[in-house]
Amino acid sequence: MYLLSRLNVAATQGEVGRDMVVVGLGLGVSNPVFNVISLNAVPRRLVSSATSTLQFIRQIGGTLGLAVLGTIFAQNYKSNLISTMTPAQQARAQGMFGDTLFNPQKLFDLVPHRLATALPQDKLFILGVLKDVKLGLTQAMIHGFLIAAVLGVVAVVCTALIKEIPLRRATHENPAPVPQDPDAAVSQGSTKKARAADS
Repeated sequence: MYLLSRLNVAATQGEVGRDMVVVGLGLGVSNPVFNVISLNAVPRRLVSSATSTLQFIRQIGGTLGLAVLGTIFAQNYKSNLISTMTPAQQARAQGMFGDTLFNPQKLFDLVPHRLATALPQDKLFILGVLKDVKLGLTQAMIHGFLIAAVLGVVAVVCTALIKEIPLRRATHENPAPVPQDPDAAVSQGSTKKARAADS
């Protein structure tokens, strides 16, 4: 996450791919370990419940994390874009693009059509708006990745504080002793005594 937070407007696809590979390697190594830790901490008969609980927590955490970071990203993008433009430029851009100005995906889909039909002086302005949009997106992503990096450090600290539990060496649990009815035990003892007397 820290590497991703170091990206800027001039970053190449190779740099982005390198950082994504590092993130993927970290997730790929850590996820199986968390599975083993979680399943090793519960009795064998509760493994299925622990697995379903783990998957549920992951899905809820991913959904909430994406919603929170997405909201922060959107707010930062809007504030960054507004700060890079003068009031006159903001009014002109909103008159040209409307609310699409704060929706980068729709904006990038709309720009080619506007460039094809715009006057020469308007084309320069549109290209300038695109530059400001890219700068605002980059700054918002950097902020989001920094927050994710801080949360990652907190997660590492919490992981280091997990109580160490030795891994199981057996593939099954020893069967629990079956409780016997006291009356049945007495009757079995009397039968054994009777057989011994007959013999």
